[in-house]
Amino acid sequence: MQNLQKLLSLISLLLIGFSGAAMTDTIPATLIPQDTVFINVSDNNNFTINHTIEKSETLFSISQHYGLSLSDLYFFNPKLVGNLISPGQRLTIPLPKKSILRYQSKNVSRDNYYALCYKVRKGDTAYNIAKTRFKMPVDTLLERNSVITHKLDIGQVLHVGYLKKSGIPSNHHNFKANPDWTEERLKEMAYQKGTGDRKGFNEAGAAYCKKGLKDRAGRSVLHRTAKLRSYITIKNPMNGKTVRAKVLGRIPKSVHTKDVVVVVSQQTARALGGKDDRFYVWVKK
Repeated sequence: MQNLQKLLSLISLLLIGFSGAAMTDTIPATLIPQDTVFINVSDNNNFTINHTIEKSETLFSISQHYGLSLSDLYFFNPKLVGNLISPGQRLTIPLPKKSILRYQSKNVSRDNYYALCYKVRKGDTAYNIAKTRFKMPVDTLLERNSVITHKLDIGQVLHVGYLKKSGIPSNHHNFKANPDWTEERLKEMAYQKGTGDRKGFNEAGAAYCKKGLKDRAGRSVLHRTAKLRSYITIKNPMNGKTVRAKVLGRIPKSVHTKDVVVVVSQQTARALGGKDDRFYVWVKK
């Protein structure tokens, strides 16, 4: 009778372990949610993570923490405008494979690391997740996640490694060797660098020029706060062109969003080399 009870208990434990492994959208029970970071993987096996901005953080402090230049941070987050950020906003951060600790040694304090997790996608197998994506034995991946079968469910969460809470060293990044990012980074280098280094300029954001209208205003602009009939300096960091233009009025609140820092005449836009209705500029009052 005792042997039968032991056998039933063992079967129950196995069933619980199997059902737990097959659960979807669930962080493994051994991990603390607030200490867990999910890895996003591109089709070419490049990794990124998401960072949620906290109240005391700045773009500079965030870039330093992750070993990035400000220009790199802007490149991976093209929706950023100037230094305008808010708590709760999410940023995309490139995660170098060199920064992933795949095995936790006895000398490593778990308190100093985030748990890195990966969510199973359509077409994934235990083999390609372990060997191709994260360079570890398949058995290690399965044992770490208490999975007793190679069959995985879409959305299933797997613990794949650790990331230091202290941040990412800048020398872990190697963008030049990344085929997905190199060409695009080179095209936008002026924008990236300029966005992060605009000493002497008060604002950074979009310039707007309504194309197709007759332009008799010369080199003039509309601005929210600059003194009327004064001159402001506008620079296009993409090409280095700089223009002095006269402030003739205010930007209509009902027409333009806050990311538009200056409305420019056609002559001003041409002098700045702006090819579209909207283009990125710095402004100095």
